[in-house]
Amino acid sequence: MLAAKEGRGIIETADDSHAGEIETSRILYSHPQLVKGQAEREYPTFPMGILVRNKRRFWPGGVWGDPTLATKDKGRRLEELVVDSLDRFVTKLEQWQE
Repeated sequence: MLAAKEGRGIIETADDSHAGEIETSRILYSHPQLVKGQAEREYPTFPMGILVRNKRRFWPGGVWGDPTLATKDKGRRLEELVVDSLDRFVTKLEQWQE
């Protein structure tokens, strides 16, 4: 969520989530050997109000978003933004007084 918020100007995919543009970009940057190809864009739909046991029936690719738009450079930029944001947060916490 932090990467999505901080990377608003970088990310092209609306409602990106699991294994989509953001996560795939970050993994391409930090651990490229873990990316095993290109999954397709996918937005699963689940039955309303039902907990499904077989997620693959409704979510065959395991992707929520568009990993085809992921790049190593986006991953680098997102990591920098997230680290900067976390640094600001920790600094604010350290300065907090009751």
